[in-house]
Amino acid sequence: MYFIFLFIALFLNTTANIFMKLGAIRTTSFLGEGGVSLFSKFFNLYFVLGIVFFAFNLLFYFLALTKVNLSVAYPIMTSGAFLIISVFSFYYLKEPFGLVQIVGLVLILSGIILVSNPIK
Repeated sequence: MYFIFLFIALFLNTTANIFMKLGAIRTTSFLGEGGVSLFSKFFNLYFVLGIVFFAFNLLFYFLALTKVNLSVAYPIMTSGAFLIISVFSFYYLKEPFGLVQIVGLVLILSGIILVSNPIK
């Protein structure tokens, strides 16, 4: 049950980071077509959604930590988000991706598997 909270938190964290990136590259704000001023960025719908998703992420991560070891939960949260965001960035944002990065992602996935199934 608590691993479900962890995976919900992972999804929320990943979504929040994606919204933050989309907010950073958009200039349309609630105030209309703004320039590139920092003030207009804070009224960007993507930025606001990112903040909301981060808040819910904290709630579910806190719930997960009541029963899941931090030494397991944190690597899953950070590395899992890194994997998902990397794939999203490649396909949606068209960010460059090379063989070395693919090898790195495979190693990260291997690490998540090893950390989440510790030998007892």
